[in-house]
Amino acid sequence: MGELDSNGKTADAVYGQKETHRKVMSQNFTNCHTKIGHVNAHATLNDDVVFQVMGLLFNDNCALWRFMRMFVLALESSGSNKVYVHNDIFRYQDEVFGGFVTEEVDEPEER
Repeated sequence: MGELDSNGKTADAVYGQKETHRKVMSQNFTNCHTKIGHVNAHATLNDDVVFQVMGLLFNDNCALWRFMRMFVLALESSGSNKVYVHNDIFRYQDEVFGGFVTEEVDEPEER
């Protein structure tokens, strides 16, 4: 199951650095910045650290999207105290719950 674009049609997935770069550059971003709202960090069982970052992305000084990003900073196995980003996940929060419809449920009548 794929993501939906703003028209409700299935969006094309992109893979790899070149396709991702091409997709980002096609979005016509100008004067972009990020406002971080929350950062959570927790140690994992093998001394790595998992982070969750939530905030807003702005384009041309207008708030566009709420986002959530999760990633793990993992220690390199060389013992050099260097870390690398592992399992980097980025989601627009509006897409997570897009199309979610709540319906009012009638209370059952007592007999």
